[in-house]
Amino acid sequence: MKRLWIFLTAVGGLAAIAAGALWTAGSGPSATASSTPSAGTTTATVTRTDLVETDQEQGTLGFAGARTLQSSAAGILTAESAEGATVTRDQALYGVGLHPVRLFYGTVPLSRTLALGVSAGKDVKQLERNLRTLGYDPYRGMTIDDHFSAATATAVERWQKAHGQTRTGQVTLADLVFLPGAVRIGTQHAKPGDRVGPGAKLVDITGTTRIATVKLPADSDLAHAGDKVTVGLPDGTETPGVITRVGTTATSSSSSEEGGSGSGDDAKVAVTVRLTKPKATGGLDQAPVTVDFTRQRARNVLAVPVTALVTLSTGGYAVDVAGGGRVAVKTGMFATDGAGTGQVEISGPGISEGLRVVVPQ
Repeated sequence: MKRLWIFLTAVGGLAAIAAGALWTAGSGPSATASSTPSAGTTTATVTRTDLVETDQEQGTLGFAGARTLQSSAAGILTAESAEGATVTRDQALYGVGLHPVRLFYGTVPLSRTLALGVSAGKDVKQLERNLRTLGYDPYRGMTIDDHFSAATATAVERWQKAHGQTRTGQVTLADLVFLPGAVRIGTQHAKPGDRVGPGAKLVDITGTTRIATVKLPADSDLAHAGDKVTVGLPDGTETPGVITRVGTTATSSSSSEEGGSGSGDDAKVAVTVRLTKPKATGGLDQAPVTVDFTRQRARNVLAVPVTALVTLSTGGYAVDVAGGGRVAVKTGMFATDGAGTGQVEISGPGISEGLRVVVPQ
C-alpha cells in the first residue's frame, strides 16, 4: 500500500513542510510590495470555498460476496456456467446427470426437500416468493408464508413443467440453490465429466455489486462505514463510492501466511467500498485502484493558491496584494498535492472575498 499524498493542516512552524510550495519575500508584515506584479507572476482571487483534507490509499477492484459454490447433488457434472458469466434467478448454475441446478434468490440455504407435509420454515417462504415472481402462481392461490400448501405444490409443478421436468410438486437439493441475488461466475474447480458429490467444490462465485477493497493500518481512524470516498480507476478517471464495511479482525503479512490474526506494526484491516456508479468500471476485475479518504473538511472558508503565500523572516505568512501592499495572514488547512500545488485557507484583517493577490509562476 503506497500513500500518494496527504493534505496537511497548518500550525505555527510548518514552513519546512510547505517549503516546496512557498516562496520567500519581504522582511516582515510591514514590508512593501511593488505596485505592479513583476515579470513571472500572475494574480489570483481570494475565493470562498470548501477545502478537503484527504488521504489516498491503494486498493483492488472486485465484486462483493466472494465464496465457493459447492455441489448439492451427486453424480457426473454435465454442465457449468462460463467464467465471467452472470447467472440470474431461475437460470442454471450447473448441471449434474443432465439435471440443471437452478438459482433462486434467498438468504436461507436449501437444506431439505420441500414438499407437502414439510414443517414450516423460512426456506418455504423463499420458495413461494420466487415462484410468485417468476409467474408460476398466476391466480395468486399461494399465501406467501412459511407453510408449504397445496397451492405451493401446484406452483412447483408449473415451474417443473416449464423446464420439461417431471411434475412431482416437490423441490430437492438437486433442483435449486438459494443465494442472496444474481451471481458472477469466477474460477472453476471442476469440469464436465468429473464425478462430484455433495460438498464438492465447483466454482468461485461473487455477487454483482462492484466494490473496492483497501487495507488500512489496524489503528487507523481514516475510514468509517457510511463515509463517501472517491475511487481512481486505472484509466485515470474517478468514480464515487461509499464505505460499507470496516473490518474488525486485523491481519498482517506474516500472520496471514500462518493463518493467524495480526498484532504487529503491519497489522491491517480490510475496508470495503461500494461503487455508486459501477458502470464506470467497465469489465475490470482485480484491477488496482486508488481510494481518496476524507480526513476533515474546512467549509465556507477564504482560500488562495498555496504559491501565493510569502514566508516572513519574522515568522508566519503574508500575501502580496495586486496593486501594492503586503498583508499578514493566518493560515488554516492546506489542500495540496505532493508537488505543493493546491489551496490554503487564510484569514486576517484586510483579507476578504474577491481580493486579488500576486502569485509567482
